[in-house]
Amino acid sequence: MYDIENENGSWRQQQSPRNIKTKTGIVIKDATGFTPAELAAHGVHIVDDQRPKAGEFSRVSGFSRDKSGNLSVWTGTVEPIELAAAKAKVKSKVKAAKTQRIAACFPWERAPGVVHLVQVDEGSMSNLAGAYNRAINEDMPPEGEVWRMADNSGVQLTRSELVSLYLAADAFRSSLIQTQTAKDAEIDALADVAACEAYDTQAGFPALPTPAV
Repeated sequence: MYDIENENGSWRQQQSPRNIKTKTGIVIKDATGFTPAELAAHGVHIVDDQRPKAGEFSRVSGFSRDKSGNLSVWTGTVEPIELAAAKAKVKSKVKAAKTQRIAACFPWERAPGVVHLVQVDEGSMSNLAGAYNRAINEDMPPEGEVWRMADNSGVQLTRSELVSLYLAADAFRSSLIQTQTAKDAEIDALADVAACEAYDTQAGFPALPTPAV
């Protein structure tokens, strides 16, 4: 791509390097055979398309092309985004970290060395709450019920185990929500965009369970 100065001082663009009519009156048959300085002497500037890049927490303003040198160079000012927008981005990542733990399921230790992954999404917790209520109201036999685990296996749980499972799963979800709330408060107190960018959105959450091989 070439920026070409016209005789009247205006500019035009041309994609092809061939047959470029210049302000000095000559026609450059093939611009690839000339150096940038030689082209610039005739008002032809190769477009350097490397633009200033915005990042997750930055933006670019004042895009323009500087045609004063041998190349037509993109210029712009990279500046931080608004602090409120940066905090919203970080809070969104914290929420995603919480949601990721819920989706990865709760590693319930039924007995020493015996761990089951249990679904703790809202629908599953509603079902588990129903089983808990039946258990504490003795609306099921002591041997309990078969509970479907995250790997789709059916596991016979006693009445007392169902009570323990629900209480543990509810505490797990509550801890995730409390962690999110605490981290949101920390984010609110961050002083600038750089602090938002450096903030550890995973800290404080439990490690994700390792899938069984």
